[in-house]
Amino acid sequence: MRKRHRRINKNRLAAVLTALLLAVLVLVRGCAELRHREKTAPETGSAVSVKETPVPEEETPDPEEQAYLTMETFSGDVLAYTDCLTVEATAYSGGGKTAMGTAAGEGTVAVDPDVIPLGSRLYITAEDGSSWVYGYAVAEDTGGSIQGERVDLFFWSESDCRAFGRRTAKVYVLAP
Repeated sequence: MRKRHRRINKNRLAAVLTALLLAVLVLVRGCAELRHREKTAPETGSAVSVKETPVPEEETPDPEEQAYLTMETFSGDVLAYTDCLTVEATAYSGGGKTAMGTAAGEGTVAVDPDVIPLGSRLYITAEDGSSWVYGYAVAEDTGGSIQGERVDLFFWSESDCRAFGRRTAKVYVLAP
């Protein structure tokens, strides 16, 4: 009987190790924030007295040390993200200038800036994550009918827009 050796996906291994390291950091930081208590019971049998020693507050955490969620793309890339929204996605074409003053093109997305800040880097897929993938995008545009959890994805042709129609999508707001 031959032994099968399992190949380890380096990206998946890196993601697991990163998640484990972040979990340890959160645990250590959480323990550091606990107050140290010293309990003593007087010989007289009276109530236990508690002496609290506050731990000094830590500095504001470095953004590079913040814990991010990760997801694996259809192609196997591991992405760190700060938020994941389920939205209604529609399509638009026609080019022109975006709300940020850039030229509209593939990867341009119109958003409600109260929900997704302009300039955010995004990764957009079908709700199931695999039936269709728009891919990497930037929230660069707004639109009058784009309010709340809705996005408008740029396509080069009107026929592509009609083929896309209206779909439910997952929008991952990527980590900086």
